Amino acid sequence: MNTFTKYWKFNIQETDYFNSISKHSNNIVNEKINLIQSVHDLKMAHNFKKIISDNPNEYFQCIVPNITYYSFLYWVTIIPKILKDFHHYMIRKEWRKLYNKFGINIYYNSKNIRFLKKISNFILAFKFFTKLSSREELLNHNFNSIKCGDLIYDSYLRFNKKATLNINDYTLILFLHDCYNQIDYYQDLVKTKTIINYYTTYSTYISHGIPVRVFLDKGVNVYVIGYSTFKKLKIKKLSIKDNTQVSPHWLYRNKFKDLENKNNLINLGYKKIKNRLNGSETLDYMDTNQYDFNNKIAFNSKFEGVVFIGDFTDAQHIYRSLVYHDLYLWLIDTIRITKKYKLNVGFKPHPNNKPESKLLIKVLKKKYPDINWIDPKVSNKDIFDSGIKFGVSAYGTVLSELAFNKILAICCGDNPCSDFDFILEAKNKNEYEELIKNANKIKFNNNYHQQLGEFIYMDKIFYSKMR
Repeated sequence: MNTFTKYWKFNIQETDYFNSISKHSNNIVNEKINLIQSVHDLKMAHNFKKIISDNPNEYFQCIVPNITYYSFLYWVTIIPKILKDFHHYMIRKEWRKLYNKFGINIYYNSKNIRFLKKISNFILAFKFFTKLSSREELLNHNFNSIKCGDLIYDSYLRFNKKATLNINDYTLILFLHDCYNQIDYYQDLVKTKTIINYYTTYSTYISHGIPVRVFLDKGVNVYVIGYSTFKKLKIKKLSIKDNTQVSPHWLYRNKFKDLENKNNLINLGYKKIKNRLNGSETLDYMDTNQYDFNNKIAFNSKFEGVVFIGDFTDAQHIYRSLVYHDLYLWLIDTIRITKKYKLNVGFKPHPNNKPESKLLIKVLKKKYPDINWIDPKVSNKDIFDSGIKFGVSAYGTVLSELAFNKILAICCGDNPCSDFDFILEAKNKNEYEELIKNANKIKFNNNYHQQLGEFIYMDKIFYSKMR
């Protein structure tokens, strides 16, 4: 029982923070509203406090993102659903104390949508589900003129703890229903309230992405802060053309052309990636350092190539496109390709895998015992130094690191490097298979020094306020 009840009260760090701040008293009531999210994460809550403090003349209210999802079995048996609802109610109740200290006293929750609207939306969700014929159809789905299929897909994977989407799973109806309810709720909210600005943690998943897309559609200024650290607030302003939480990597090269002292900037970029690869800098969102020199996990294998596997529970449609519908389908097909052509390839799970992904890797190891699995704790530097000729990732950050080490980098989805020539990005499954099949025959172009420096400068320095 304590496993659940421990989240009903602040932990030591959260309690210390709560006691260290005074109540914000300048939240003056105004018809013009600024919205933040009441998320249950101290780092993000602290950054929302910064936003409120930096805008003392603005009036702030709160959106309550839905964190409660159930399997269809839980939903029909009722009792598990009630218990889960109560558990999340207790969590929200505790965190509301903190947001009240920020001066927030009005909260909007999409679960408060009218009952009759809930019924009609459930009927619509059920009808769509019964006619759904493919994952592709879901990904392209729109409701009330708001594109939402990708958000439903990723939410299903993350909160339903599944590796891939089953279009015949009745649980999908519940995700469709919640999505429809949220679209209706926020479309009604923006009609009845004068919302000027909305600050969100992320733009992925239903609970983050739907208010983002609805508000953008209605002309509200929307900002995302998901890559902030406790000490540094990082903000990106979104738009209808770019509602992604990632940096606009498709603009990197054109933006760089307008900058002065290009050679100096390229050198700064190279210094940045060298610091990353020698282990002195880490990625903010990583729990472990993939280039830790103190890592004692030996790597003595000799592979021609290595496949770097992403976390299956991450938002898999975070970028603009992906050849495969999800990372699981990508991995299964990549295994098929390497076996078909008898390639000497290792497979490395993501070092930052969540428990659900770790469990799936265990299942895959049993299903594919003949695959060369690499310990996720093995340093990427040791892998690069082992003499591999190519590396494969769906869209991961490892791509630029492979290229820096003059190793062929193959991918199959939009990613921060997409605007540059030092990666090989497949646009379809046939092209992807051909790239892997012929990877040993393709020579790495050593003339990409300037492009790599440009990319690292733009991605890690120029746009560092976003990510």
